[in-house]
Amino acid sequence: TLNGNLALLEQYAKTYPGREPSFIVRSGDRFYRAATLLKDKEGQSRTGEALSEKEAYIPAIAKGESYTGTIQRSGKMFAIAVKPIKDGQGQVVGAITLRLDVSNNIALLKKKLLETKVGKTGYPYAISEPYGDQTEGVFVVHPKLEGKRVSEAGERVKAITDTMFKLRN
Repeated sequence: TLNGNLALLEQYAKTYPGREPSFIVRSGDRFYRAATLLKDKEGQSRTGEALSEKEAYIPAIAKGESYTGTIQRSGKMFAIAVKPIKDGQGQVVGAITLRLDVSNNIALLKKKLLETKVGKTGYPYAISEPYGDQTEGVFVVHPKLEGKRVSEAGERVKAITDTMFKLRN
């Protein structure tokens, strides 16, 4: 039984530090956390929680495709791999996810980027797209705004980034 079986996940995470598995089940068109080590702001397990349709991997697993990418959880950056689980008729009934903590790699990349100068006074920056239940992007790399929402840099910056996310070019 996987539903709420946190002991299985905790043992895996203890055996393989920096790696966090989870199990997702499908009910109708929605996906739910059947077993996860994720906790909410109050420290309670997020097992049983419906996944946001904004999660980048939901469209892929809904179509029965695997997904790899990045995701932020609890202020940490993870690489994520998601593999759909299918029944005997080939219908997607759930998924297995594995998050790999890449915080150290990201910290090294940020350091290198922040040491880079563009022209005489410029610098590179990176902004994450909204994900999960977020409604706006966040500065991932910036000498002064890292960790802040784009709206905290002003309405003009928010308007520009909203356009960038929409047009994607």
